[in-house]
Amino acid sequence: MMATVNDMLIKILCLFLFCFPFLCSARDIITWNSSISDFQGETLVSAGGRFELGFFTPNGSLHSRSRRYVGIWYYRSNPRTVVWVANRDSPLNNSNGVFAIAEDGNAKVFGRKNKSYYRGRNASYMNRILKLQDSGNLVLVEEDRINHTVIWQSFYNPTDTFLPGMKMDKNMVLTSWRTSDDPGKGRFTFQQGHDGLNQYTIRKEKSIIYWQSKVSGDFIDSNEDEILAAIFSGGFTSEKQDIRLVMDQSGKIQFYLNFWTNDTTYLLDPWMLYWSEPRNRCSVDNACGNFGICNSRTRSLCKCLPGFQPKFPEKWRSRDFSDGCERVSSICVENVGSDSFMSLKMMKVGKEKDSFTVSNETECANDCLTKCDCQAYSYAENITRAQYDNPGSCRIWGDIVNIWENFTGGRDLYVRVAASDIGSKKRSCETCGTNTIPYPLSTGRNCGDPLYYSFYCSKENGSLSFMTPNTGYRVTRINQERLTFAVQAPDALTCSSIDSAGKILQLHPSSPFKVSSGCNESSNSTSDPLFDDRVIKEIEIRWDPPSEPTCSSSEVCTDWEHTTCKLRGKGDRKCLCNEPYRWDRFKLNCTSDNTESNQGSIALHLYDTERRAWKLWREDKALDLMDQTLRESCNTSEFLRCVNVGLLCVQEDPTDRPTMSNVVFMLGSETATLPTPKQPTFVVRRSLSSTASSSKAERINELTATNEEGR
Repeated sequence: MMATVNDMLIKILCLFLFCFPFLCSARDIITWNSSISDFQGETLVSAGGRFELGFFTPNGSLHSRSRRYVGIWYYRSNPRTVVWVANRDSPLNNSNGVFAIAEDGNAKVFGRKNKSYYRGRNASYMNRILKLQDSGNLVLVEEDRINHTVIWQSFYNPTDTFLPGMKMDKNMVLTSWRTSDDPGKGRFTFQQGHDGLNQYTIRKEKSIIYWQSKVSGDFIDSNEDEILAAIFSGGFTSEKQDIRLVMDQSGKIQFYLNFWTNDTTYLLDPWMLYWSEPRNRCSVDNACGNFGICNSRTRSLCKCLPGFQPKFPEKWRSRDFSDGCERVSSICVENVGSDSFMSLKMMKVGKEKDSFTVSNETECANDCLTKCDCQAYSYAENITRAQYDNPGSCRIWGDIVNIWENFTGGRDLYVRVAASDIGSKKRSCETCGTNTIPYPLSTGRNCGDPLYYSFYCSKENGSLSFMTPNTGYRVTRINQERLTFAVQAPDALTCSSIDSAGKILQLHPSSPFKVSSGCNESSNSTSDPLFDDRVIKEIEIRWDPPSEPTCSSSEVCTDWEHTTCKLRGKGDRKCLCNEPYRWDRFKLNCTSDNTESNQGSIALHLYDTERRAWKLWREDKALDLMDQTLRESCNTSEFLRCVNVGLLCVQEDPTDRPTMSNVVFMLGSETATLPTPKQPTFVVRRSLSSTASSSKAERINELTATNEEGR
């Protein structure tokens, strides 16, 4: 009977060991006379089953048994989540590697022929062991009967991951992997900043600052400082929760959370990304350069502050915004009263140059005006203060960097501008946030042209909207030279309902607004998939150039040279041009029709588009007509063919113009030889009889034009 019981116990014990082999095979230390072999598939597992050390090939790598690394990862993680790599820049090219304590007492990765690829520091000649702790720390320990001395540890030599138990100080640097399947040292590093213990920095290529925490100081409340402080102080740590902070190869510092179940497996798969920076392109350090405004929700990522222009326009058009913007007009050159301020809503900016207390906002603004290096100010009143006891706060800026508009939690910023950059309030509307609204667009009855009164400016956040009978669309950009503006389409249904051929956007046929380009994805939103900017759809709308300005009295016409307020048509009062001037709808002023020429030559007065196209064509510079943002994507030969055909269609002599069938053929053929266009129509000529002209007291000009006839 006893023998039967013993046999049964032996069988149960064997079955138990077979089902749970880690109890007899798993170990967490390497002694001076032991090692782990890649060929044998040996690993170390921490005592609590949290971490594992062994040889691996990165997930996604095409080389299954080459490029072998020694690393530490979360035990049973799938996919494998690696937190440390020993030989990150020196992989083994086969599976014959061994990890052990060498004769000099250091930890080493041995390859074929005992070639060492990695060694720990601080050599010692006493007995040592390598131990993998439940914290994920690999520790090289020197032991004797009395002392237990840590010689080296992986927590002081991290790769890309910060784990609880590590100490973030000025010597700690996290370096990203090169790629997702190459743990070699990458381009990005994360470390404590030099400006203070609570500021942290991501650098690119070791020197370029790519992201910083606390860029706005205490001007803007931010959770990034609280999160990082909690991570480094152990505020997120618990027995059933794992956290890790990773310097990702994309340039982002990422904070992950996960939870353990009772059987030491993870509750979440994959890990939950709790926080990440930079979260979009505007989070990148000074993304638009000095005095450049960033908005990741618009077609163009960057634009200049009101009163500023790109410092290097060519680089700006190629989407290199690093040099930022410069002032159009100088400030502080005549007297204090020559400058003013533009109010920008919901702004985030870099840390101010100076801050101090003032009695009111007027005092803050005046202080800025007396300092020629003051470019902007912000005023905040203490809401809880007594009536006279506790003054408000005034902040002033020199160079303005890291500007971000429409920032949730942003504050009002007042940018200093020269009076000459504001323009006439009778001719133009006041700015709306960072949008300068050109004539004739109108946000009210006292600006622009009433026919173009279709815009609304939000005083709360400074956003500009284009209003239709049914809804409003947010305006993302205005191009005064091209007479176009763009609006955001809130959803795909709106996009699909708009005919890209150019039908009117839910407006009456007499509206001056026409759709010039259907729903397009913003080039800004699709240029970098690493950021979480949602894809933006935009509709481009063109406005017709305006006729003479409306007026109620001659005083209104003082802004328009050579005009007088007169009745025209059905009782409309307009600022009509005096003789011998005529209204130029594109230049928005009165121009003289008189031409002086000793040679009696022809003077061309083409409409703006045709005039510029003809001029550039003759100078062999037709490509300058192309929008600079399309240079890389547009086929230049097709573009030049379109310009050539377009000029053929507006030649002065109607008999020279091609039929529509010929137009279709020329546009569709890549081999057809196109005729050279002659000068366009809409030409103002002097009388051909100089004798007759000289005999008259009044010079008469003849406008030659052709009627549009369908073919």
